[in-house]
Amino acid sequence: MNCWKILQIEKTADKKKIKRAYAKLVKQYHPEENPEMFQKIRDAYQRAIDYADVVEDIESTDYPIDVDEDFGD
Repeated sequence: MNCWKILQIEKTADKKKIKRAYAKLVKQYHPEENPEMFQKIRDAYQRAIDYADVVEDIESTDYPIDVDEDFGD
C-alpha cells in the first residue's frame, strides 16, 4: 500500500499536512457509503502518522537510520 498515493500528498513527516489530507478524503468517502475506501484511507492515514512519528524520533537522536527502508514506497 502506498499511503501517500491514497492520501494524495507527497511523502512528508508533517502531521498537519497528513491530517488535512485525511480530513479532506473522509468527507468524500463516508464509511457507510464506501466502507472499503474509507478503510483504505484510515489505514493510509495511520501508516503516514507512524512514518511521521518515526521521523520525529530519529530527528531527536543521533542514531543513523534510513526511515525509507521500513516505510518505503
